[in-house]
Amino acid sequence: MLFLDEIAELPLELQPMLLDVLERREVKLVGSTRQVPIDVHVIAATNRNLQTEVAEGRFREDLLFRLTTVALEVPPLRDRPDDIARFIARFSARYDQPRSRQSINGQSIVRRQGQRNHGDGTRCRVLPRTLPSTHA
Repeated sequence: MLFLDEIAELPLELQPMLLDVLERREVKLVGSTRQVPIDVHVIAATNRNLQTEVAEGRFREDLLFRLTTVALEVPPLRDRPDDIARFIARFSARYDQPRSRQSINGQSIVRRQGQRNHGDGTRCRVLPRTLPSTHA
């Protein structure tokens, strides 16, 4: 499994190289002279509209076609605060955070993080750092 985060940020001049790897299913390792076959499933993510990026010449249409076997649109956490409680439970268990005597409400975390990060604090990778500050 290969996860390509923020695929829209890949410079236009590097996109043909990625497309070539995806089509040929082989790579040349650094320092090697031979191609090595690969068998990977690719998951690519972005917060940009790739159709718009293609229309404006910032993303290759053939690469978009190759990547979009299945397209999933996942709304941001700020639009689904009820899901935050599930993430809190999972991160609390993972990092063995003591549970608060008070119930942790997803809406309160959205508000608290929104105040700190101007509305962009509901990303999953921010939640583990948020937990200790919400447990008093």
